[in-house]
Amino acid sequence: MTWVDRAIPFLPGLAVPYMSFWGYIVAAGLFLTTRTDIWRYACVMIGIGVIGNLVFLVYPTQVPPRPDYMPSAYAFVVEYDSTGNACPSLHVAVTLFSMMVMHGWLADFRWSALLRSIAWAWAVVIIFSTVALRQHMAIDVVFGVVLGVAGGIVWYLRLPDVLYQRMVGEQLIRDVGVSSRLHESGARGER
Repeated sequence: MTWVDRAIPFLPGLAVPYMSFWGYIVAAGLFLTTRTDIWRYACVMIGIGVIGNLVFLVYPTQVPPRPDYMPSAYAFVVEYDSTGNACPSLHVAVTLFSMMVMHGWLADFRWSALLRSIAWAWAVVIIFSTVALRQHMAIDVVFGVVLGVAGGIVWYLRLPDVLYQRMVGEQLIRDVGVSSRLHESGARGER
């Protein structure tokens, strides 16, 4: 544990914000309107998960023992969220990446500055809760931030779009090629 971990008090009341990250992921994808954006969001999420899990395999980590005090919401976290696979924090990486996606589409709303501020504040609460609940340590958060920002960079550079366009483009070529051959054979049969 670092001095940062010791300086942050144990706050079991943050169990609900900690668990709200599942809703946060859904909220980020809620307003994606094109197939390409949905594909890109899924690709980056999968990439974050794969990279995180590869790190867990190569360098398994675990958080220190949790406090004994178990209010109901915190008891739910303890029961369903293991102490292993701590670094990088996928809670942090996915929350941060989702916020970066939301930041883009929230610009289309009235009062976008207010909505973005609220969304960023909620992301910070979720990220802070990972340490305050003793689910992660500060170093896990740092590496989770790195992974989440990397995902955001991939998102904004639109890197998965190239793969998507290649896949869809090849399928279109196959579909068009097949339909044009059917059309030609049908046209020949009519003569």
